[in-house]
Parts: sequence; structure tokens; C-alpha cells
Amino acid sequence: MIGHGVVLGARAGLVEARLPGARVGDGVRISTRPATTSGHVCALDAASVLIAAHAAIGGIARGTAVQTDATVQTQPLGACVLGRAIDARGAPLDGRCVPLGRRVGL
Repeated sequence: MIGHGVVLGARAGLVEARLPGARVGDGVRISTRPATTSGHVCALDAASVLIAAHAAIGGIARGTAVQTDATVQTQPLGACVLGRAIDARGAPLDGRCVPLGRRVGL
């Protein structure tokens, strides 16, 4: 199930959000412009969750859309990444297209 919510605040690489149904460890996408920031839920309480961002949090503001996304915590595996340079989010560092192939959980 995909949960939808909003950012309540952000500081020091952490984002506080209202995200009903989220669980510790869930992957999330934060819809910023021009790109989307990913992260994972690292803590929660009765009213909000704390998200550890996987990249810089610049551009995130109160009210920014957040949703759970299990694909955030997967990486391509197999021949598609053989000899490739990719970062921890699976984005190419070698100037080539995004590797497509079977994805596995981290």
C-alpha cells in the first residue's frame, strides 16, 4: 500500500512528515523540484515520522508531498550493471543511461 503525506519540517538531513501508515524502514519519495529526493523512515511517533534523506534536503519545504515507495530501497542487479559506475540510489555516474534490469532489495 502506498501512503501519502506532507512534510512538516526539515533539519540536518532529517525530514519530519505526517505519513499515515508508514513503518520504520519504509522507503519514501519526497517530491521536490527539479528532482525527487528519496529516504527511509527511521523513527515515528503518534503524529509524525522522521525520514533520513538519501541526498541533500535543499528545496524541501513544509507541505511538500511525501509518499512511501518500496522501490527506493532496491538496486539493479546482473549484467546491466557489470562494469558500470552507479551511486547508492542506482543513478549512473558514468554518463550512460539508467541501468535497467532485475531489481533486488537492499
